[in-house]
Amino acid sequence: MIFKDRTHWINFFLLLTFVFLLSALKYEKIKNRESEKFDWDFYVFSNISSPSKTVSDIDNFKENKSKHTVQIISAELRNTFNNFSQYLDKNYENEIINNNYQFSSDRALDIKELLANTIKMQYYSFDENKFYQLNGSLPYEKILKTALEMSSDEYLSDFNFAVNILPKGRVVVYFGKIFDEKIVNISVLTAKEIPYDWKKLKISKSHLYDNPENPEKDNVKGIDNFQDYINLVMKKYKWSLIVNLSEGKNIEKISLNYFNNEDTNIEVNANMFKLKAEDRMIPDEIRVDYGAGSRYFDYSFDGFEILTAFKKLDAISNSEAIKLICDIKNKNSSHCFLKKGNVTIPLRDIYESNN
Repeated sequence: MIFKDRTHWINFFLLLTFVFLLSALKYEKIKNRESEKFDWDFYVFSNISSPSKTVSDIDNFKENKSKHTVQIISAELRNTFNNFSQYLDKNYENEIINNNYQFSSDRALDIKELLANTIKMQYYSFDENKFYQLNGSLPYEKILKTALEMSSDEYLSDFNFAVNILPKGRVVVYFGKIFDEKIVNISVLTAKEIPYDWKKLKISKSHLYDNPENPEKDNVKGIDNFQDYINLVMKKYKWSLIVNLSEGKNIEKISLNYFNNEDTNIEVNANMFKLKAEDRMIPDEIRVDYGAGSRYFDYSFDGFEILTAFKKLDAISNSEAIKLICDIKNKNSSHCFLKKGNVTIPLRDIYESNN
């Protein structure tokens, strides 16, 4: 082919350049697996029953009757092709989870990346008194196939991994759309028991009523042996709760949070409230809503201080139960204390509660 003038040659080379750039772009897209990238994150659970294939809500994960309380040390899902990782949210570092609680990764919203093909985790099982480490591979082709089958609707193109920690080191990983449609069991893995320095653990304060404006507190500072740490989270003492409010005000709701992240919520409509004595775990935090929900009393206990107080009062040899008493008057004169017989132990609020 012979061009008669310069303009034809210029157009010919421009066409070649365009074809080359288009081919390079297509190659780069294939090389980077753009068609395999999705918006995804992960959730971690403990000892839930195997979920049905179709779920519409996270609560449809059925709870096992037997409790399994674990503390997550680290968690990472990674794709080794481009080394993209999702880590657990910083708010959930050292989070304690059980059948009634879960936490999520620190998701980068609206960023599509290759789906995970490996998982790494470290955690402690309170029930087994063992530290575990998991380094496992995930079946990428199965995960990708599931994603492609579920992504026909472009508005539902985000996916979730659900990591379920079971007793004896078993970890089941699901993939799909937890909140919208369906999930698939993709892998059953086994974590290995490892030695670990328990002093690196701490109690996370990320749960219900932690004020994000408050700095993180070391809530186990002063605890110098592992058994006390375990007791803070797991041991039950027989105690009752008494909440007194100033005259003319009514308690609307009382919420108790425990160091294992379980909670108790009680609807109230009275100036004073008594919760009968039962065997309960040590409370981490109490919140009292009053004045039609417009005001609240929020008190976070120091782990070492309240554990020491419970141990001291429990050693008193009489049948009387320990009382946790909270007197709420105003923001400058509200306080909580433990009492048994003639012994009273004041408890401080580690956040200097804002009422």
